Amino acid sequence: MATRSPSRTFKFRSFISFLITLAFLVAVFSGVMLYVTPQGRMAHWTGWRLLGYDKDQWTALHINMCLLFLIGSGVHIYLNWRVLWSYVTTKATAGFRRRWEFVSALGLSVAFILGTHWLLPPLGSIIRFNEDIKAYWGSTVTTKAPVPHAEALPIKKLAQYLNDATPQRIVQYLRGAGYDVPDASVTLESLGAQRDRSPMAVYDEIRKGMEPAADAG
Repeated sequence: MATRSPSRTFKFRSFISFLITLAFLVAVFSGVMLYVTPQGRMAHWTGWRLLGYDKDQWTALHINMCLLFLIGSGVHIYLNWRVLWSYVTTKATAGFRRRWEFVSALGLSVAFILGTHWLLPPLGSIIRFNEDIKAYWGSTVTTKAPVPHAEALPIKKLAQYLNDATPQRIVQYLRGAGYDVPDASVTLESLGAQRDRSPMAVYDEIRKGMEPAADAG
């Protein structure tokens, strides 16, 4: 018995269905990754990554996949507008026969909204668990940043937080350590990118490199 070969014609409706399904799954997965990320300030300082992506990359992926899902859903509604409209008008003509289902769904949605607002259990526990995760990541930091967002500080400003260090001395030390440092405007973040290291690690290296000079003074 001969079998029918699959059609080679591109089916746009099927494409949209696959698209919104995949976009939804990736958006959910990236949302889970964002749930377990540390606070942005700490993530940037430590060079935090999960599955090869840093916090900004997970955020960008989540936003763009949500956008793709919304666009795909809009196209899906447009392509099936007649069917959807017919379904709505048929239900309206026949009367609302599923009011208890509707009331139950509405009630559950309102409960989630109010439970989140007032941090009622178990929804409050989900938020508190997220805070506990962020606190855990914070406890793993070996060296605190001298100031918030220190990774973006240029060397000329970072020097004031290191004993007896001057921008010129830091630049000289970094060049001797093999870093490409054109001047004192270079940041810890850009220095770390040269060797795939975190700003925290570069700061530790500079701080330790300045200690002999500080002791000598």
